[in-house]
Amino acid sequence: MSPGSPKTACENCPFASRIKANSGSAELKKINLKIDSTTIKGGANIAFRARPSFGANFSIDRLNLDGYLPQKSISSAPKSVASGPGASIKLAGDPTASSAGGPSQVKAANPLAVLKPLGDFDANILLSIGSLTFQGVPVSRTSLNATLFNGDLKLTQLYTPSAAGLAIKFAGGIDDLKKYPKFNNFTFDVRGRDLSRLFKLADIRSPLTAKQIGPVQLKGTISGPPANLSLRTDLSAVGGKINLDGNAKPFEAGQPSFDAGFSIRHGNLPALIRRLGVDYRPTGGKIGGINLKGRLSGTSLNIVVRNLTGNAAGVGINGSANVNLTAARPKMSINLTTGKILVDSLLPAKRTAAVPAGNGTRHAFNYHPLYQRAAWQNREHSSEIRRRLIPVATRQRSVWPGDPIDISVLRDFDGDVALKSKSLTWQKYRVDRADLAAALNNGIADIRRLTGKMFGGDLKVGGQVIAQQIGGQYKSRISVTGVNMGDALRALGTKGFKSGRFDFVGELRSAGKSVREMIGALNGGGNMAIRRLDISGAGRGSMLASAAGLLTSLNQLGGQLTRGKGGRGSADFSGIFRINNGVASSDDFSLSSGVGDGSAKGTVDLPNWRINVAGEIQLAKNIALQMLTKQTNAPQAVPFKISGALDAPNVRLETDKLMGGILIPGLDKGLNKQIDKLRKKKGVGAIIDQLFPGAKPTQPAQQPSTDGAPGPQSPPPQQAPEQPSQLQKPKIEDFLKGILKGLGR
Repeated sequence: MSPGSPKTACENCPFASRIKANSGSAELKKINLKIDSTTIKGGANIAFRARPSFGANFSIDRLNLDGYLPQKSISSAPKSVASGPGASIKLAGDPTASSAGGPSQVKAANPLAVLKPLGDFDANILLSIGSLTFQGVPVSRTSLNATLFNGDLKLTQLYTPSAAGLAIKFAGGIDDLKKYPKFNNFTFDVRGRDLSRLFKLADIRSPLTAKQIGPVQLKGTISGPPANLSLRTDLSAVGGKINLDGNAKPFEAGQPSFDAGFSIRHGNLPALIRRLGVDYRPTGGKIGGINLKGRLSGTSLNIVVRNLTGNAAGVGINGSANVNLTAARPKMSINLTTGKILVDSLLPAKRTAAVPAGNGTRHAFNYHPLYQRAAWQNREHSSEIRRRLIPVATRQRSVWPGDPIDISVLRDFDGDVALKSKSLTWQKYRVDRADLAAALNNGIADIRRLTGKMFGGDLKVGGQVIAQQIGGQYKSRISVTGVNMGDALRALGTKGFKSGRFDFVGELRSAGKSVREMIGALNGGGNMAIRRLDISGAGRGSMLASAAGLLTSLNQLGGQLTRGKGGRGSADFSGIFRINNGVASSDDFSLSSGVGDGSAKGTVDLPNWRINVAGEIQLAKNIALQMLTKQTNAPQAVPFKISGALDAPNVRLETDKLMGGILIPGLDKGLNKQIDKLRKKKGVGAIIDQLFPGAKPTQPAQQPSTDGAPGPQSPPPQQAPEQPSQLQKPKIEDFLKGILKGLGR
């Protein structure tokens, strides 16, 4: 006998039994048969009819089926399966198969054909096997209760509590054994706490470890021929449940195909993703589970999901999807409508070293003291543990994050995305009624459309992202109209802005592997406008601090020059800008306010977070100014300069050049000189002396006599009585009031 051949004869097989027989039947009792190392005991009844029939009840102590079954060889494996449009595999004996065959059909053996000999007789079988080995897998305490009648098999139960750690149970029927066997309400139930033993014994190379899969239970019912099965299955694995109800065609088009309703449930989505091999720990912590249902069809290489409904991570989902694995790169097509999506809660938590409080620094996205603990949780909180923490990176060289952004995964697959969401929220930015359409091909993502409502305005974005081995390239077309500045800046934590509308249209491009690099490589241009900006404070701490500071200064100037009746408190800003390597520049920035209109030019250095802008304001006509300067035809110009940190700039109005030298309050250089000039006018000096007695000119010191004789001795100076308060510095508004009253007499 050649190695690997099945055993065909028994060289030493002792047999013992009590036999009782007649012309119509035979009875065998106390059977004791030994075949190799296997002992078989039991009894049987045989009826001699045209169709043989018998009843048997056997117990077997051990049986190694691998020693009696033909060994599979590579040469006997099926040839390549059919492929191409319309190709399919037809099973031998399939009544739907064409007798002509043809190149589009490949006949394969019916997997139930091995049961064909069972259709030649009738039987009632009870069988128990203490130890069974099949394909290297040990099976313990197997029991069988089955009936064969008229070519049909009824399996009352086939059960083993231990097959490589699994409990397995089958029941149901297999009909038409002689012609084309098919399942009839055939049920199965397979369960186990650990698959590691099965994987090892059966040499199964699973993409997931037994620990990742965890306890498993697969149960269900199948009916119909193997070429077109009707099935209902319930699978519990990786801590969740999957249900299928539909049809499967295991031998269609070279790949098993299916069309079934499905449902997926898992109570903890992050835990599910971690079990699948990805160390995912979302910033939002417990973001919820997954509960989806829909219709699943296709093959193992081309999966189509229709009528998808449910929720994942607390987000309602409706839509469809397709995954095609037949190309060089997988292609995914997704069409979804969702509820509110909180992007921040879904992003992986960043693991950073602890940074002690008090070492904060400004940040382009968040103007708050920096205090970041490590994202992982440490159960120890003693002072000893805190003393052992090593402070690192307590200062940042840039306000822009330098953390690497890896988008190389976009090179691994292609796809199309159509997403409509009730709202998308990232950090403190929210887009309502978001509508996204994008395509990904060979690492290039084209954002065809991203629209929505953001802070009461309209958002339109298009562009392109090119994924590279390290970093990426970015192009964008952005249009933002009617954004409510007050709502937007308050949401970002910036105080002082009451209202206003923001418009922006531009095209930008950049490249880099971090936000810091992308800001330094930012190029493009566009135009922006801020309409009816109204503020209640300085608005420091934001990128609009310069506009807020300028408007605040102008409002103060207008109020003081008009006795609190200056122009409106809001203003309009607009301009066209260019960006070169992160530095934005403009030569025609304009301003319009109740105090006056103006223009400016300068630069905003985004990488270094600096601003340097200069311009001038043409003051609106003002009665008080006209009377003081006798310039009734032309408004006055006030130069201004804005420089320093972008979120806390220095705003300077050069008011010393206003009205030919008269200073505004707070800048009293040369004020006494101007008052002295006005005092010389007829009728004005007395009024000034009454209004500002402390501003009277000082008496000149007594001159020495010309004849050289010493002058009269002056009495010693007397100490002046203590005044209740020091003389107050004259205010320009009081001065103006006095002048107007005097001129009106």
